[in-house]
Amino acid sequence: MRIRQLALVARDLATTVGQLRTLFALDDGFADPGVGTFGLVNRVLVLDDTFLEVVSPDRSGTTAERLLEKRGGDGGYMVIVQADGDDLSLTAERQRMEWLSGWLEQRKMCPDGYQILKRRPFGVLENNPARYDIRYEVKCKIPPAM
Repeated sequence: MRIRQLALVARDLATTVGQLRTLFALDDGFADPGVGTFGLVNRVLVLDDTFLEVVSPDRSGTTAERLLEKRGGDGGYMVIVQADGDDLSLTAERQRMEWLSGWLEQRKMCPDGYQILKRRPFGVLENNPARYDIRYEVKCKIPPAM
């Protein structure tokens, strides 16, 4: 398995993106206006063959804002991983899920658990330099607002 996209949540989008750009010597990246639907602004940076996204709430009452409040600051928001799908057995799937759980726990991401949003094969036209067969999209669970 490998990381395809890592999303962070931050109160100050510009500062966080600036720090990441400096740390990893990254280009400007791009903003996805589609996240505005969720009350967010973002910046997507490209780090080799991985996307590094930073989201920030731009209105109150968003899931991202609740996560920032619960954690007391910036942190992990979502991770999308790719898995080698040569072995689609239940045993192999359990091993992939153990790897994912350990990876998230080690990085203190998704402390309230996570949800697999999608598990699907890669499309023929998708960028897939590592030639993985399966793609997972994972989202951290957010506790309900108090």
